[in-house]
This record gives sequence, structure tokens and C-alpha cells, in this order.
Amino acid sequence: MPIRKLIDSTSFAPETLDVIYRAFDLAWAEVAPRFGNDPTAIEFARNRLAQIVLAQSPPEPTDPLPIKTAAVAAFVSALP
Repeated sequence: MPIRKLIDSTSFAPETLDVIYRAFDLAWAEVAPRFGNDPTAIEFARNRLAQIVLAQSPPEPTDPLPIKTAAVAAFVSALP
């Protein structure tokens, strides 16, 4: 599922979605180099990261950095 569709399917307000998208973009920039150029691995990783970002997001976040930090930590700890 495309990332935007996954995140847009949530019930967050538009301004909250902006923070969540920013947190996802920051987190992806940090972990993306681990996945090289394999489109399948990239799609799987981006979807998993989006799920983690959503799980780490408080109901009304205002700062993407704490979400990014928690999501990256959870994502990396789940890698094989």
C-alpha cells in the first residue's frame, strides 16, 4: 500500500498529518541507505516504517523529531 494511502486512512487532522509525514520523511532519510536499490525491500521497509511512525504518534503531535527518533529506534531494533 502506498505510504500516503496508509497514513491518509487514519483519523488524524490535516495539521497532525503534516507532522506525521514530516516525521516519516525524516525517519526514512535516516534508514533508507540500509536498503540499497532493491524496490521490493524498499517498499516493504517504507510500509513497515509508516506503520511504526503511526504507532509512535501521539494524538496531536506538534513536533516530528520525537516521533522520528522513536520510530527509527523501533524500526532498527526490529531489523534482523
